[in-house]
Formats: sequence, C-alpha cells, structure tokens
Amino acid sequence: MLRAMPPAALSPLHAALRAAAPVWAYGLEDAPTLAAFLHYFGARRADPDFAAARASLALWGWQTRPMHPEYGPPFASAVRESAGKDAPASRLAAACAALPAAPVPGGLGPALLAGDAALLVRSLLPLMREPGTGAAALALAWDTLLRLGSPDLARACAAGCVLPPEAEPLRGRLLAEVAFHYEAPATALAALDALDPAWGLWAAQRRAECLAASGETEEAARLYADLWGAMPWHVNLALRLHGLRSPEPPDAGLTERVEAAVCVYSWNKRELLAATLDSLAASRLGRAAVAVLDNGSDDGTWEMLAARAGRFARFLPVRLPVNVGAPAARNWLLTLPEVRAASWAVFLDDDVELPPDWLDRLLAAGEAAKARGERPGAVGCRITEARRPFGLQSADYHLFPPQPSDEPEALRIGVFDNCGGQLDAGLFTYARSCLSVSGCCHAVSREALDAAGAFDVRFTPTQFDDLDRDMRSCLAGFPSLYEGRLTVRHVQHSSLAKAQTPAQVGHIQGNRVKLEGKYLDEDLTRLARADAERCWAHLERVLPELADGAA
Repeated sequence: MLRAMPPAALSPLHAALRAAAPVWAYGLEDAPTLAAFLHYFGARRADPDFAAARASLALWGWQTRPMHPEYGPPFASAVRESAGKDAPASRLAAACAALPAAPVPGGLGPALLAGDAALLVRSLLPLMREPGTGAAALALAWDTLLRLGSPDLARACAAGCVLPPEAEPLRGRLLAEVAFHYEAPATALAALDALDPAWGLWAAQRRAECLAASGETEEAARLYADLWGAMPWHVNLALRLHGLRSPEPPDAGLTERVEAAVCVYSWNKRELLAATLDSLAASRLGRAAVAVLDNGSDDGTWEMLAARAGRFARFLPVRLPVNVGAPAARNWLLTLPEVRAASWAVFLDDDVELPPDWLDRLLAAGEAAKARGERPGAVGCRITEARRPFGLQSADYHLFPPQPSDEPEALRIGVFDNCGGQLDAGLFTYARSCLSVSGCCHAVSREALDAAGAFDVRFTPTQFDDLDRDMRSCLAGFPSLYEGRLTVRHVQHSSLAKAQTPAQVGHIQGNRVKLEGKYLDEDLTRLARADAERCWAHLERVLPELADGAA
C-alpha cells in the first residue's frame, strides 16, 4: 500500500487524490486522461474542492481542444454545466463543439492520412468557403494541419473558414496556436494578447512559455503561479512552475570530472549518422569517449566514420560484419574497456540533433540525484521531433498497477506514455523520478548495469529492450530519472511509431508478448507502487514550496 501522507503537506484536494487516485501524480495533460478525470471529479462534485476542480478542468480541456471531434463536446458540455449556459465561455464552447457535426466529403480522410500539403491545398482549402462543411472539415483536419510543417496552409484554412458568428472568436485562437508553434516568441505573444478573454487559461499558459523562451523567467513563473492557483489539479503546471522557480543550471565542467562514454550504433544510415556525429562533435564532450558501432552497414558508413575520427579526442569505432540488432549492439559497446571504466554509458540514437550542453545537463541530473542519496539507473530527457512544430515523442514513462482480467490475452503491463504524442507546449519541462525514459538519449549508470544487467538480446532486433532494462533496474533499486529541461531533437520516429507492414507489426507484438511473459504480477505491482510513491514523494516536496511562494 502507499504510505500515509503527512497531514499538513497537501491540500484537501491533493490529499483526497492521493488516497483515491494515486496515478494522478503521473500527470494528466493528454486528452484521454483529462477526460477520465473530468468524469472522476464529476462523480465527487458534492465536495466543493472537486466541483471547483471539475469546472476548471472542463474549461482547460475545452480551451486546449476546442474543436476536437471526440473530446471537445464533453468538455464543452461540462463548461456549460459549471458556468451556466448563458455565460460567454459557455456559448462559445457550445458553438465550437457543434462545428464537427456537419458532414465532410469522404475524400478528405485519405488526404489527411497522406499528409500531403499540396493534396490538402486542393481538397481542403475549397471546403473552407462552404458554411457548415468548412468548419467541420477544419475541425477534422486541424491537428494534421498543425503538424504538417506548413504554417501558411494552417493559417489560410483558419483565416478563410466560414464560421458561424457565435464561433468567430475561435479564429483568433487557431491563428494564435499556429503562431505559438511556428513563430518567434514576440510574434506569438502579440497573437495571444489579441485573443478573446474566453481563451484565458490557454492563452496565459502559452504566454508564459513565450516569456520563458525570451528569458523572462520571473514573469513566466508569475503567470504559472496564477494558473496553478486556478487549476490546482494540474500536475504538469505544478512541476513546470517548480522548475521555473528552482532552475538547476548545468555544471559546464562536469564532463571533465565525471567519466562518461557516449555510445552510438547504426545500420545503413550513413547520412543521418554523419549529421548526428557533426552535432555531437559540436557539443561539449569534455573527457568523454565516443564509441560508434557500425552494425553491418553496406552503405559506406565505415568510410564515413574514418573521415570523422579526427573530430573527437577519444574515438572508438567498431565494425561488425552483420547486423546483430539493437540490444546486442548496445551490449557490445558496453564491453569496450573505455565504456566499462565509465561511470555513465550514454546511448544516443543515430539520428538526433543535440544542444551544446546536452551532456553537461544529463550528467548533472544524474550526479545531483546521487548527491541527494538517490540511485538513478538511467537518466533521460524530453525527446521531440526535429522540425517545427516540435511534436513530443517521449517524456517520462510510468506504470499502472496490473488489473485482474479473465481474458487470457489481456495486457498486464500498462505503461503510461505521459505526453501522448502531443505538440510540445512546455508542460513536460520538469525533472522527476519515473519508471523509464526514452532510449533515444539516455545515460545508464555503471552501478545499475552491474546490479540489473545489460540489454536482453531476446528483444532483437529492437523494441521494448529499453523498457525491459529500466524495469529490471527499478526492481534492483535503481529507478530512472527524467530531466525534461533538456530537449533532444529526433529526426525520425521510433521503430514503434514507424511500424506499418504486417511483419513489422508482428515483430512488435511478439516482443510485447516476451515482455509480458518476463514479469510476475507481484513484480509489476511492486514496480507500479514504487513508481507512484516516488512521484508522490516528489510532489510532497514541491507543493508546499509552491504554496510558500504564492504567499
């Protein structure tokens, strides 16, 4: 069982959540989780704290997803119920929720799946001039439009769509969203400042991020404090505010004092790997060795490595005659004497873009945790796509307790993907303990490797080998640590996201079965309880500090 909470550490709302909904501590910024807690708060609305939480959650859920065909209507309905149907925000919410109801031509779906900007110009833009149909098409296409990397098309659709008069304030909101994800902070701030007051919570959070990006940290923290006061149920807000108030600048000399080895493996990605090595060479590496394994490539990768060897003070190239898969490649690198001697083995994917201080930040997070008496097994960071609008690929991963089921094929390992693939709006810029971090960029401690072992080659060629190693590390007493204040750009998607063919999907499903078969229910229960306990322990330190800061 989770331990009892200190009586004065948490507010009545947070105390009730700890007792009845311990997974709340993981976060709830993705839409399904927000919707689930809307229902949970609604069932307890007789309590004034929960009634207020439901009202602000409904408003936030609607403001962040005003046209979403699935989630927009229930959030809008809850806004009307909480604020009254005649309130300005209620009327606008109802108008936005009604937009997806009109029929949309069947040809739009394939165009959206194709993600072809030119095709969407031909199929979507003409619809914008049609009353009803245009707004419904825009609601269906908006997320795709934001992610296309074509802000002009998104702006043209938002500006040209025929909206009913009662939904007209939506236009500015959509244009401001495009500006936030694609333009400089000053431009985005101007668009946010012009918005209708009905978008107050959403606009304030985006404004805070623009200010933080411009170096105006104190003003950003003030806005986040106001938001936290209005939405004390929002875990991500609390964590982001705490990070703004308690920044931990990286120690620029850490890479000279801490022994680390950067490990990269690659198969037939010469150009992507070359760009990654260029980014790596331009960063501060200090004394770190750089070990690169050519995993049986036949595209000139080995020759490219030879040409770049002189850019690194300690360069360790390895060439294998065949592709042995990701787990074995990592394990091979771990056997190199220079890597075995390092305190941290830092694994990178072969298609990343790195900030200059990435290694300082990663090592600083791990060493600071050690100084606090913790035992970090792996230290990871926030992973986003490499081009605007910077979709989130991964943040911190957590584990749900296994649920009893009569279905023989029911999944027992329920991993909470905290960011849910949404666009990066700054709400995952925090640091805390977790079950697992992305293998795209993570530092693994030598102590954890000695205690829990390396990567399991049964997950060859790849998929779930990182998660499995992190789970074994947690069971051995070395949980992962997420340092979301470090951002690494990932050029491609993960192999899980890229799976399309039946063979690729079958391989992933097969590895999932292997993962399910490795762990007993009691191990999963222990992992989940310990993960939740660490998150709550962190919040019990953070929340009183936020209250003191507000006072």
